[in-house]
Amino acid sequence: MILSIACILFAVNASDQHETEQFKVIPGGEEHTHTGSLVPFQCSFTYVAQGGTNEEWEMTIGVNADKSAYSCNIARPSGTTYLFFESFEIKVQGGSIEHYEVYGNEKRRLLSGEARTSGNSKLQAGNDFNHELASVSVIVRSNKEEL
Repeated sequence: MILSIACILFAVNASDQHETEQFKVIPGGEEHTHTGSLVPFQCSFTYVAQGGTNEEWEMTIGVNADKSAYSCNIARPSGTTYLFFESFEIKVQGGSIEHYEVYGNEKRRLLSGEARTSGNSKLQAGNDFNHELASVSVIVRSNKEEL
């Protein structure tokens, strides 16, 4: 819970920078990707969804004041989705995933087997994924450049 609060504060701290972009999640069983960036950080959300019609979603990317950490949050603003997600993947460039949180409808935190990291730059649906996704957030430690 404390880390969840820290993640929220990270995204709204006045000295931090964040950008929010709306996009549509499109059902139909085909793979789609939405990508956002705050150079040199990039976050891509790839998914396959079924059912219903297009839904409005948001991607918020943030960076802390000293540019040592980034956040990427993908969410349905209403907190509820009617889509059936066959798969999802978050891929980041410019850092390593240190923490993630994934939620379904009604702010139900997904169980540990429903999402998993692959290496230090990818979060994806796990073997026990229940096909419900309403929001996903990752905290990323930036890659340090050596002089």
